[in-house]
Amino acid sequence: MDIERNKTVVREFDELGNGSGDIERIEALCTPDIVNHALAPGRPQGIEGTREFLRSARRDVHPVRWLESHVVAEADLVVQFGTREQHWPGGSFRGFEIPSGMFTRDTAFAYRLVDGRISERWAIRDDLAMMLQLGAVISPTPYRDRFGSASTDGRSGAKDPSDRGASASRSLPRRIRTDHGLSPSRPKGLAVKAARGCSPWLPSRASTAWRARCA
Repeated sequence: MDIERNKTVVREFDELGNGSGDIERIEALCTPDIVNHALAPGRPQGIEGTREFLRSARRDVHPVRWLESHVVAEADLVVQFGTREQHWPGGSFRGFEIPSGMFTRDTAFAYRLVDGRISERWAIRDDLAMMLQLGAVISPTPYRDRFGSASTDGRSGAKDPSDRGASASRSLPRRIRTDHGLSPSRPKGLAVKAARGCSPWLPSRASTAWRARCA
């Protein structure tokens, strides 16, 4: 087993996902029956499902690049992790309508290789950071990414709370204030006053007495 060769294969496959590689090389990089756990429901498994995703993502129009990247390998596994900058074209994502724009998020990809080709793939992404930066979720405190960029409306680089992000919660019902520990699919969050000694998040299941204290 050649660990360095496996890392080279993963780096070349990653170029496909970033829009700079040759998609015709996919059969040399992946097994025909690759199991891609990162594909959205409804996409076929196997090499055709991964090929379909790479083509539909249109990275030539919506580019992705690593701001920081590390690749480690052991036995038949390779992991690439770091922070990526990406353009979102706008549209539905995890039940939210998200406007187009640039964002950064921490990402990790894991791969299992068989005979020098990728047979299995996983992806872990900080999707909440994406939704905060693009204004799909409104935070009561400024969002600050790991590179120090802050915003008051959840969108990367946005400084004025009176602009689009501040009015988003009024124009789009699905844009919500987040509840710590609760699923984003439950738009019942209540912002409360931290100065009263309350948590900045009030779960919707809180008792009546606790709600009265934090009103």
